[in-house]
Amino acid sequence: MASPSAGFLKTTLIDYPGIIASMIFFPGCNMECPYCYNGDLARGTINREELVPLEEIFCHLDKRRNVIKGVVLSGGEALLSPYFLQTAQTIKEKGFLLKLDTNGMSPDKLKDILSDPKVRPDMISLDIKTSLQKYPKLTKLPAPDYLLKKTLEILSEDKFNQILNKTPEMKIEYRTVLVPGLIDKIEIEEIASILDKETPWFFSPFKNEKCLDPEMEKTAPYSPEKIRELVDFAKTLIKTASLR
Repeated sequence: MASPSAGFLKTTLIDYPGIIASMIFFPGCNMECPYCYNGDLARGTINREELVPLEEIFCHLDKRRNVIKGVVLSGGEALLSPYFLQTAQTIKEKGFLLKLDTNGMSPDKLKDILSDPKVRPDMISLDIKTSLQKYPKLTKLPAPDYLLKKTLEILSEDKFNQILNKTPEMKIEYRTVLVPGLIDKIEIEEIASILDKETPWFFSPFKNEKCLDPEMEKTAPYSPEKIRELVDFAKTLIKTASLR
């Protein structure tokens, strides 16, 4: 039987804000967004030769602990991996900061890990793809709008409990790709109405390259002027909004 493995980026300066980190990518995703630029990873069909055994990853982290201070668990969708809990616990035990990137479609699993100090992330990046109304058009996953709303409620409740119990803060950020047809002013306004107004909200441009659905490559990205217009509009609704 093959040993547990994942994609691995040894060093990243941008995926864990303010932290020199490594990044682990677990194959498989429950959304498979048509504009995803990493289709093989999302579908779980990535060549195994491109994956690294988890034990090798842990050894690398041990050797680089003087430089690497955090580890990002991403995907695909990290929470779907049968190795997520084992990996998260090992990272925490080794003393690294732990960040989770998630699409918000696994609220029950998220709630479980938030309640367990052994695997609780120090930071979460939550992808907000589009307005709640458009989520069912984006993915075949049943009731994705409900799942995202439940995830936001769990994070809001957790933030309240942190204040109430004076526990260490878990940082959160929202991330949205400016995909034409999925994100415009109407969607930004609808999304802003359900987000925490103090949480950073980062936008990034859509790239019509290597999309999971080749048809998306025919979609022209927004111009720099349109991107600035949309981000500036978002700032009128949530002051923390910015372009990354």
